[in-house]
Amino acid sequence: MIVANSRETKESTYDTAYEDGRRTAWRRVLAECLGELGYLLKEERQIAQLVKEREETIAILRYLCRDFGDNEWNEELNLADIIEKHLGDHLYDRGFKE
Repeated sequence: MIVANSRETKESTYDTAYEDGRRTAWRRVLAECLGELGYLLKEERQIAQLVKEREETIAILRYLCRDFGDNEWNEELNLADIIEKHLGDHLYDRGFKE
């Protein structure tokens, strides 16, 4: 049994390392793409800030959509689409216009 537990631990460690490496690679691709678009985001902490801001925005949108729209969307949807289709349309339907 000790061998099995040791093997499971090694596999779990390998899986974690693999996932960490995969995410790091994608963050680097994202940084390169953003750089090409004119954003000078080369540091991982800056990328982490973008992810953090998105996560916070999603949380606020969930709250607002619950009260003023609908929450029938997933977190991977474009933020503009969430605002337009799942919040804005409902606000316009309620008479909130310019």
